[in-house]
Amino acid sequence: MRLALVLLLFSLMGCAKEFKYQAGDCIKNIIDSPLESFWSGHYAKVEGFGSANPSFFYEGYVLKIFEHPYGQDTLIWGREWIDNNTILANAPFCAS
Repeated sequence: MRLALVLLLFSLMGCAKEFKYQAGDCIKNIIDSPLESFWSGHYAKVEGFGSANPSFFYEGYVLKIFEHPYGQDTLIWGREWIDNNTILANAPFCAS
C-alpha cells in the first residue's frame, strides 16, 4: 500500500508542467499598479520553488524581492501569477 502511494505521488509529479523560470533567474514584475501588486515594476530573484507548509503542496516560486517600498523580502508567490505577470530580466543586483 505504501509503495503504491509513493508511485502515485511520483507519477503525479511527473505530469506537472515545468516552471517557466529557474533558480537564479532575475525577473521583473510587469504590473504597473501598486494596487494590484505591492512590488509592481520591481525585480526579484528566483531562489527556488515550493511551499512554506510541508503538509500542503503548492506550486510557487520562492522569490527575493528587490527595491520595493518595504525593503528586501523573500516570499513565496503563486506560480501561475508569476508566469503571467513577469518577464525575464537582467538586473545587476540579482547577481548577488
